[in-house]
Amino acid sequence: MSLTQNIKQRLDSWLQMLIEADGADLHIKSNSQIHARIKSDIVLLSNEKLDAKTVESLVHMLTGNAYEEFIKTKEFDGAYALNKEYRFRVNIYMHLGGYAIAFRLIPSYIRTIEELNLPTALHKFAQLRRGLVLVTGTTGSGK
Repeated sequence: MSLTQNIKQRLDSWLQMLIEADGADLHIKSNSQIHARIKSDIVLLSNEKLDAKTVESLVHMLTGNAYEEFIKTKEFDGAYALNKEYRFRVNIYMHLGGYAIAFRLIPSYIRTIEELNLPTALHKFAQLRRGLVLVTGTTGSGK
């Protein structure tokens, strides 16, 4: 098995763990353990500590032909498909210890007001024909 196939299988298993835990983000950093955002908290997802070379291999795989541009700009935004059902937004950047990668799960469907346990009064906003409704909040607050 090649290094790329191995790192892809490992990445897919971490993303699957994230999905099973109903998480939103997967965080990978050089020389660090793997963390996830689950229910607004950053938690340890795996005790496995990734060395800089492994994370660099992952960066090469994710950036593909854009690797040289990433080296110049020190930042990359892209997408990764686990399968037909689950897609992730990917942000790769440099930090003091090397590379860092953040995966954000892109929902496959939009949840209803009831599924989100929101007040039923929000149905009124969906029926407005004119005007501007602003929904604001901090990152990760569920806007």
